[in-house]
Amino acid sequence: MVSRAERSDYWRRVRQRWDAAEGAISTERTRTATVDRSLIRSLATRFLGPEATIVITGERGAGKTELYRTLTGALPRRRVGRSDRREELRAGLRTEAQRIRSTFFVVPGQDSDPQGTSLEELFSGDRAPRGVVHLVTGGYDWVWGTRERALVEEGLLAEQRMRAEELSRLDPDQPGDADRLAELTSLQEHPLLWHLRQNQMENELRRFQELCRDYLRPAWTRPATANRPIWLIVGVVKCDLWYDERAAVRDHYLPGDATPDTSFRTELRNLVNEVGAARLAQLAVVPVASYPQPYALTPRIGEHRPALGKEETDSLVNHFRNLVGEFCGTPKH
Repeated sequence: MVSRAERSDYWRRVRQRWDAAEGAISTERTRTATVDRSLIRSLATRFLGPEATIVITGERGAGKTELYRTLTGALPRRRVGRSDRREELRAGLRTEAQRIRSTFFVVPGQDSDPQGTSLEELFSGDRAPRGVVHLVTGGYDWVWGTRERALVEEGLLAEQRMRAEELSRLDPDQPGDADRLAELTSLQEHPLLWHLRQNQMENELRRFQELCRDYLRPAWTRPATANRPIWLIVGVVKCDLWYDERAAVRDHYLPGDATPDTSFRTELRNLVNEVGAARLAQLAVVPVASYPQPYALTPRIGEHRPALGKEETDSLVNHFRNLVGEFCGTPKH
């Protein structure tokens, strides 16, 4: 039985990892990773050093392939295209401690893999990957395709019209109408981008709940895997876009303070409680951004400019890379 004090210490340590990531923006030396492309170095990476199998999951448009390429130094200066199938990618991941022999599995987003076949294959049996990086975005998932973006905009405008119609029918003098009137008025005051982000955060919550329920809990509580080390990093990406509201974003995803739990925080707590804090001792919820980039789906939704520059996002990536190395068993010197 884990005591309340031990639970408090556990989440305090997790929150300290977030604080360390924020602090990296001003304190860590920026460095761009490189990928070993020569045959000799490729063979050395394959046969020397620790091996890590890492699964990257998250909603479609979260930037999973983008983050992988950033971590390994292979990022083009444009958005990476949509992934419609599982990617198996091998690279030597360089941290400040050493080079890690790594195999990354980048799992397609929900719409691209509706049956979860990739996750079923990865987490079935007794050899489930020990390390998982799950990406969430603070509501800034990218929507692929001009037509799809237009449909998203039309959906938001339709919701706006429905709220306006309901407002016109409400009578502030009628019992029960006043509260609903205040709620709808407040919602109507928010811009379309705010509503888009709320919708996308609800989608990513469902994705995370499914990941925990159908894959992480079953795989990490099997008796045959009890002695294998495991770790989980929830990477809150697109930090350059939400950095000015980082306290609110942190408290949405990360348990441990006095505020009431959000649904995401509750799901994360439940995962730790079921798997066990001692078993899942290596858990982090941290901000990261592959590189600064404006967010603009459609003109009506509007554009949101990044609050961080490239040097700052490079520092975040470097810190994230070292955290992965630490969790893989190569502590930073």
